[in-house]
Amino acid sequence: MKSIVSKLVLAVFTVIFSISVATAQKGELGKKLTDEQKALLVQQKQENTDMKKAFKATLTADQLAILQNAALTAKEKREAMKASLSADQKVLLKTNLEARKVERQAFMATLTAEQKANIKKMARKIGREGVKARMQKANNGSKG
Repeated sequence: MKSIVSKLVLAVFTVIFSISVATAQKGELGKKLTDEQKALLVQQKQENTDMKKAFKATLTADQLAILQNAALTAKEKREAMKASLSADQKVLLKTNLEARKVERQAFMATLTAEQKANIKKMARKIGREGVKARMQKANNGSKG
């Protein structure tokens, strides 16, 4: 159970990092990235897309139904999906997470200290905005 939680935390961090990098490409940091760094991000984005497609192709009809069930919360969907994963799917997920971690480390190794500081700053901002949005959504939901 602990390893699954660790993997989920890593996945969330990867998503936040990906969002911050995507934002960086379009924003001020994107102007400061080298052509090689930009090319690496494009390559990694394609590889992540390919990994997602490969995993999605392994999903059963029941698993797809879980993901599309609007009656379930995100947490309930995660729990139901974790319980439904086959051994092969678990291996594929683990392999994908490890590959993304290696890709992230490879990209981070190309960054200057200033670029790293800017990415951390953007990730914190995105994190704060996400918390604010969730709080606002919760407050709006409780009024209705």
